[in-house]
Amino acid sequence: MSLSYITETGITPAVHTYFSHYSVMNLIEIICDKKVTAVNRWLDSSSITPKHCLIIGAYLTGMKIANVLCNTCHVTVLDICRDMQGFLDPRVSFTSSYEETVLHEYDCIIDTSGLGGIHSEDLARYGTPETFIVEDPCSDGSDTSILCYNQSQSLFTAMGTRHKGILRTLGLGSKTSGTMTLTLEVIRSSMNAALQEEGVLYCSSHLDFFERMIFKENDLDKFFTQLLRSALIISSLKDVDPDAILKRYLSRILCQIDGA
Repeated sequence: MSLSYITETGITPAVHTYFSHYSVMNLIEIICDKKVTAVNRWLDSSSITPKHCLIIGAYLTGMKIANVLCNTCHVTVLDICRDMQGFLDPRVSFTSSYEETVLHEYDCIIDTSGLGGIHSEDLARYGTPETFIVEDPCSDGSDTSILCYNQSQSLFTAMGTRHKGILRTLGLGSKTSGTMTLTLEVIRSSMNAALQEEGVLYCSSHLDFFERMIFKENDLDKFFTQLLRSALIISSLKDVDPDAILKRYLSRILCQIDGA
């Protein structure tokens, strides 16, 4: 990705508008890649090679993990929202039926269903796979109410698997570790940082309540189209690099798996 400026003049030639090369979608992809890298690193370090993996929850982390793991094993994704199938590689099996999934055996289960997701008693019906990973939906900025809804530790404890770990994402002080939460936090922090630059008049972003486009409007095309717009736009009298500011906050995101 080139970091040369995308710019145009403002109302007068004295002011320029600087557009980031990074789109909102780019930020989502980078954050997802960090999570996938943590999962793959942990699997490799434990010499784990799944043959049939069940991923519970497809948005957005589960989708990315599924689309990577399907290159090396059979992957089934369970999600209550049928539209999530539109995110997945055609090689990934998709179902919205929990009862259907418990009829099969999996050697690896990855839960990314987050707050209000699968409960330990439902998870127990899958038996004891060799490997279990649960994503902790909380982060280093989570408040008391959010922490009370966090089931990741109880799911981790309930699964008596040989290999198990908790995927944690930290670094931005965000309220949750959800990929969309982190994406918006990167943009918000970058906008605040841009305003501190000398000569910057104001900054903006092509933001919307993206999740509603999927879960209420059922419009995946609209969702993907809106995400392709610049993540950060800065109006300034002096040269400023929006990509450099976004990269600063992306680099602070740390993903790791804490094992048993």
